Amino acid sequence: RLYKHGLLNERLLPLSKKDIRERFMEASRKSSQQKATVNVLQPPTHKVDETGKTRVLLHPIALDGSKIREFMKQLNPEGLKLGILSFAPITTDIPKYEYSLGHFGDVSCTLGPSKEVLISSLELDTATKFFELIWNHRWRRRTRDLEFVCLQHSSTYFPYRVVCLKKDGNINLTAMCRSLGENNRSAAERIAVVEGASKTEPLVRPRLWSPRYDELSVYLVYGASTETAGATFPFDHQDERVKTYKDYYSIRHNFDVAEDCTLFDAVRMWQMPNRAWSEKQEEIKEMKRVKLPQDACMEAKFANPGLSLLTILLPQLCYHMEQRISASKFLEHAKSNFPVLEKYLSKIPPLKLLNSITAKSCNDQDNYDKLEWLGDGVLKMVQTDSLINSTELGSWIRNLPEGYLDTARSFMGSNANLMQACKKLKLDIFIQTESLSRGCWTPVSMDLVDADKSSTRLERKADGKVCADVLESLLGLVFLQFDYRAALECADALQLTIPHRYAEARLAFESKRKVGTSSSRLVEVAEAFTGYKPFRLASVAEEALTHPTELSNKSNCASYEKLEWIGDAVLCLAARTWIYKNCPQLELGDMVLLESSLVCNETLAFLSHKCGLPGYMRHGDQSFPARLESYAWSVGELGRGLWGTDPPKSIADIVESLLGAAHVDGGFEAGQRAVYHALKPMFLAVKGATAEELQKYCYHPKRNILSELGCLASVDTLMQESLAQNEPNVRLWAEDAWVSPDSGGSKSVSILRCLDNPILAVSDAVMSSSINRVCAFVLAFLAENKKFLERTREMKADIQRSLTGGKQDKQVIVG
Repeated sequence: RLYKHGLLNERLLPLSKKDIRERFMEASRKSSQQKATVNVLQPPTHKVDETGKTRVLLHPIALDGSKIREFMKQLNPEGLKLGILSFAPITTDIPKYEYSLGHFGDVSCTLGPSKEVLISSLELDTATKFFELIWNHRWRRRTRDLEFVCLQHSSTYFPYRVVCLKKDGNINLTAMCRSLGENNRSAAERIAVVEGASKTEPLVRPRLWSPRYDELSVYLVYGASTETAGATFPFDHQDERVKTYKDYYSIRHNFDVAEDCTLFDAVRMWQMPNRAWSEKQEEIKEMKRVKLPQDACMEAKFANPGLSLLTILLPQLCYHMEQRISASKFLEHAKSNFPVLEKYLSKIPPLKLLNSITAKSCNDQDNYDKLEWLGDGVLKMVQTDSLINSTELGSWIRNLPEGYLDTARSFMGSNANLMQACKKLKLDIFIQTESLSRGCWTPVSMDLVDADKSSTRLERKADGKVCADVLESLLGLVFLQFDYRAALECADALQLTIPHRYAEARLAFESKRKVGTSSSRLVEVAEAFTGYKPFRLASVAEEALTHPTELSNKSNCASYEKLEWIGDAVLCLAARTWIYKNCPQLELGDMVLLESSLVCNETLAFLSHKCGLPGYMRHGDQSFPARLESYAWSVGELGRGLWGTDPPKSIADIVESLLGAAHVDGGFEAGQRAVYHALKPMFLAVKGATAEELQKYCYHPKRNILSELGCLASVDTLMQESLAQNEPNVRLWAEDAWVSPDSGGSKSVSILRCLDNPILAVSDAVMSSSINRVCAFVLAFLAENKKFLERTREMKADIQRSLTGGKQDKQVIVG
């Protein structure tokens, strides 16, 4: 019979995890073969007219701010502008970008309306070289021998260039050629320009100079001052020998200048931000004024201060523009390959869609972390439904034990499986993983090469875990914006399920057998607990309250294991949805801790006990009444509460099985409403609580302490006898007093260690209770000792950083 039902392999042995995985891979393969080949997004084609000119779009960049306007009048009298040259329309809105700069205050940067023009091959070639020039000036790390070069047009889905524009918005070929020419000058030519500057008059126009001894430093120079290098040096200096400017440059920079060398008025170059977002500046900083000796300077390669000022927010604008365009191209890719997915995503605000494909490594604040956590619950529910309603494996799945089903679901939702699906569907190229910094981000149209012109840039694709996270994030987003059925359709389109008939949700539980005489009472219990009525399948309610040890059941009813497996997914998604919607102020870590507290064995068992469910559970376990009585005594007479008890797992299991029964009998909405009805007291208790209150009263002690101390903490459990033999000097808290370990003791002992050093040991008759109690004691200590808590957090952060850097021994790091 086992072999007939597919529960034995070809060697007549029980199915292994490998057997189950291969069976599902075969079913998934059949499903994916029915899908069309994924079309890769192609770069836009060059539109060339009959004269050989290329049709492009110019988007002017508008930089604005009160201080910026003042400087522009001085430094950019020609009214030059920068702009984006694209070969295809930008199909998404690029919002105004605002930044607070130390030297200029609040500055805004935005992309103006596009203008279609025809440009010659010379103009296009010049635009490419100018883009390389201006980007290396603004974004290249001066301390590394690397430079940016433009990629071929066909190597990216959105090629673009940054060009110089005239006031009328057309390409300024003259200005670009002038800048390229200045950049190609030799050091001797640039020195000669400075030597030819008037020693008595201001410069015709301010220029950018660099000291000969340090070309990486750049100054904005206005013109000659009335002083020479023999003048008194006005700033305090540690070396008492420094009396004049001549002394300063000779001693500090090892560069000799003549006493009669003219000093030129200059200011240090303005702040060039390299982050995506700014912090609000309290006040505008004045640029430091200095005097430079003429004999010690040369013109900078990029000497036009007006153009340099225009680049101040260029990386930030291009970075955010590329992110918006990636989200737009992602929609195009979905429309071409997954119309069902595009149908829903196209109705979602662009910024929300962008956040759903943005990793935390790219943006600490606006990323997919919370959506991925919610989407993980959606995927678990989706795959549960596809399994119990499978068209390919339906009859086989109905006979699988709960453990096998769990293995199957774990395989379907594994990171490896999701990563493979993401890469197969070509979604990974749209995921945002790079943060805005000189060491991390390169424009999509460029490559970063070394002196040998070899690329140093890794392929723009997300790693496996991120790929898996984004698929879950998309499901979470669709579920939030629409409903479960929409998320199920998208999961089908993304090939995350096996073929199924969702409309036949009760297929696996339909039965023609006669229902037992006690079923009517069990149905009433199920309806009262879940709030779902009427149950159309009385046999499902009966099954939800039947323990696997119930062997004398004349009606041949199955046990609750399969319904408990379904209810686990129902409860997971409902709890996460409620937390996501009702506790948006919580960080993701706190959301995870709160969920684990709401759905853990202790909480569900307490709920089951308070609702009287154990009295209706049908079982054949002779030890169960005594264990149930002991648990009731612990939470009642002893008043130990949730974390100080060791409830029988089965009384928590029947909570999940009843929730699963509501889902099977009434569908998704019925199952979710059943969770909100059954767990209403728990939800009301935590709604509106602050993170501090939740940490103090609600979080599971062990999960809380491990979250707080991370790699610093570990919890070990052993018997008192072992503790007395191995660590006799450890002080032990037993009942309500400190004692020494007893070599003849039979109680369980839990020790919380910090970097392998014992901090506290607690004994209890029940192992889980001793674990929770030792964690609760240490949490109470930390709550009363804020400075100690801050020190441990700092130590945890230092260790994590060091471990990331390659060091493995925590004790060495702490030492």
